[in-house]
Amino acid sequence: MKKRIIFYFQILTALILILLAFATFFNQKGNPDTFSRVFLVKYLALDHFYDSIQNISLFSIMILLIFISIIFGVLKRKIQVTLHVIIAISFMIIIFDKSFNLRKIVPIREGTTHSFSELVNNESDTNILLHLNQFEIEHHPNSKMPKAFTSEIVIDNQDTVYINVNKPLKIGKYRLYQNAYEKIFLYEIDVNNEKYYLFSGDTISTAEYNIYLKIINSNYQKVLIGINNESGIVNSNGEKNIINNLPVKVTFVEMKFISKLEIAETTGMKLLLILGIGYLVVIGIAFWRKK
Repeated sequence: MKKRIIFYFQILTALILILLAFATFFNQKGNPDTFSRVFLVKYLALDHFYDSIQNISLFSIMILLIFISIIFGVLKRKIQVTLHVIIAISFMIIIFDKSFNLRKIVPIREGTTHSFSELVNNESDTNILLHLNQFEIEHHPNSKMPKAFTSEIVIDNQDTVYINVNKPLKIGKYRLYQNAYEKIFLYEIDVNNEKYYLFSGDTISTAEYNIYLKIINSNYQKVLIGINNESGIVNSNGEKNIINNLPVKVTFVEMKFISKLEIAETTGMKLLLILGIGYLVVIGIAFWRKK
């Protein structure tokens, strides 16, 4: 019995390590609509392994094996039991974190204000306003490659904080991390001498028109514009075009950034830190006793 439990534990540990290693070669996706349809990748959840049911199930079995080992006397020494109990509880907290703690990416455009309770979809949580005042990028010398990027956030129109990759913002039980960014472009749309302002990808509806705008080239100069049921490709230099029998002018106005912040709930993470410290202390005691 003892040998079987040890054997299963070793096989399970090896399997988890192998899957974790293979998962590092895949971009971990958060949207189920973008998960891979390749059978092996889909079956093993390699492109979303860290918070997948496969990962949670494997760790649950490992927890079960640890407690079976304790119950059936596979682990006899008190220090061994203590270490494995700490490991089992740590795994349980990790499973709780992956299963229940919120983790999501929220895009915030420069110049816009968002209610934090709406971002986390929970009105009972901290209800403060976050305004992205400015997004800044620092590049490597003589290069266009970003070195660092920072979101300048104004909280409740009072306090200004800066979020970057190594400096998250703490709000109650949540942490806001700087994750990524993208550029977005604003255009002035003149339709029959009536002016509208749209960002690329936006749609606006009025009593007379449904207007849609989309960039179709990398330098944002050509756009696809739809007015009601007709569309056309035009330059964004303010020249006159005819779409749906209407005079149309499209003029590029400015570029803005969208900051992508990752919201992570940290319930239970302090206990995990305490357990980690306890684990190191117990290992230190074990080595000290051997001397």
